[in-house]
Amino acid sequence: MANTMTAVACLIGPLAPLAAQATGTDAGTAGCAAAVSPFDALSRLSTRADSALFREPLASRDASGCTRPVARSARVRAVWPSVMLVAAGGIPDSRSDGALWAGRGPSTMVRGGLTINVGAVHATLAPELWVAQNRAYDILPSSAISQRNDRSSLASPFYYGPHSLDLPSRMGVAPLRIAAPGQSALWLSLKGADLGASTSNIIWGPGLRDGLLLGATAPGIPRAFIRTAHPIRTRFGLWRGEWFIGTLTESRWFDADTTNDRRTIGAARLEWSPVRVPSLVLGVYRAMQRPQHTAYPSAGYADVWRSTTRTPTDQMAGLFASYASSGMRAYLEVVSPHPPSGIRTLLATPGDDRGYQLGVERRIIRGNGNGSGNGSSTWLLHAEVMNTDPGVSIRDRPPRDFYAGKAVSHGWTHRGQLLGAGIGPGGTAQWFAVDRITKRLSVGAYAERVRWNNEVLPRLYLPTIFRHDVTVRGGARASVRTRIAGHAYEIGADASWGTRLNYLFQNTTWIRDFRTVDLRVPQLRLIVSPRGG
Repeated sequence: MANTMTAVACLIGPLAPLAAQATGTDAGTAGCAAAVSPFDALSRLSTRADSALFREPLASRDASGCTRPVARSARVRAVWPSVMLVAAGGIPDSRSDGALWAGRGPSTMVRGGLTINVGAVHATLAPELWVAQNRAYDILPSSAISQRNDRSSLASPFYYGPHSLDLPSRMGVAPLRIAAPGQSALWLSLKGADLGASTSNIIWGPGLRDGLLLGATAPGIPRAFIRTAHPIRTRFGLWRGEWFIGTLTESRWFDADTTNDRRTIGAARLEWSPVRVPSLVLGVYRAMQRPQHTAYPSAGYADVWRSTTRTPTDQMAGLFASYASSGMRAYLEVVSPHPPSGIRTLLATPGDDRGYQLGVERRIIRGNGNGSGNGSSTWLLHAEVMNTDPGVSIRDRPPRDFYAGKAVSHGWTHRGQLLGAGIGPGGTAQWFAVDRITKRLSVGAYAERVRWNNEVLPRLYLPTIFRHDVTVRGGARASVRTRIAGHAYEIGADASWGTRLNYLFQNTTWIRDFRTVDLRVPQLRLIVSPRGG
């Protein structure tokens, strides 16, 4: 895992988090980075590291850890197996798990395969297999509130009509066994550009744990893409970009309508850094999804920067920034499903219909000065706030929850999981973590608060301040670098415990015949992941 994450640090430059520098020399020297702390991916297996899995064969690594071009002759390498085990009690909380939906009870995902390079042609075959015991827990059937009898009883009871989302309360009532292409791709490298197809996970934006537009909570989108293989240097700065078109799929627990099971998505991202300040990154992105039966053969499908009147669309657009200096990194991401109509509107109502995340990392090195020696260690502090519950000053348009769909009833989802942030629509979250990282061992602790589905509460019977659905939890995590069967591996564990207060807005205060439901939410995660090729 560290090897693929290091590849990301080399390829995305200043967007690489400080954790990528925690146990070695600083990134940015000759375009290379040193060994990476596992904490970027300890609580998840499908993250920014996975988007590097099919980039990694483009470069091999010399003794100093820097990248160098792969030989033009044919080369085959193993993608050594990765395993993630999640054991969840109470109510499952499967965020940032990629394709895996970790229900109640034990769940496991395994990945492995190989990479092939023949000249400018590259391929990664890294399928995933995941299983989940999917034990029962209390839910509200979809008809309990929505009165929608045309949907599966496991569909969300809260997201229907103008707030529709394909977010099942539970993924079926039986154990799950799913095999998928996972982090696989085939692409061609030509003159600084990569052109190909992939099913891998991607995270756009500077966030360390998640992304507001494209995060790590859903399976990878099957797509065709073109992207810059490395930053393009001009007199006006460094440029990076990516554009893709892909297909999104409905979950099996949404509705019985087979005509809307698939839809199309197009997205583009552009990043810029000043030549003299490469640690500053400014970026913009936009994505549109359309019902598939209207997308072809429309030429407007490929245009993600401009809405068309020929086909209905749902869109998301955002800005992000990241800056690192002297052992500190700060980042900001702002996303809106309703881009402002002008600068005047933006200045008047900057928070309307806009979600955001804001984070700060601080690296403190103790020892020989660069954190790479046996007697040195690094303290890594990380604080982050995220909000997908934007306030609205005046209702000048029909109300719609943050990730909800208008052109498509599934909203911003893929196979029943959110494409964006795992906290979901109407969510707010605060996170703080402290980790101590040495050459072979990492130990840390964290605390988090999440308020769920807050846009739903005003639509319920007698909403009160006592009914907010909130999770408060703390956790400890550790990892060790070792060798298994002669290969370098990272073995990590993450144990958390906490309480979900007023689950599904159930609180008896001021409401007769109601009950207050507070549930324990313990969770254990174990990850065994390779560090090199």
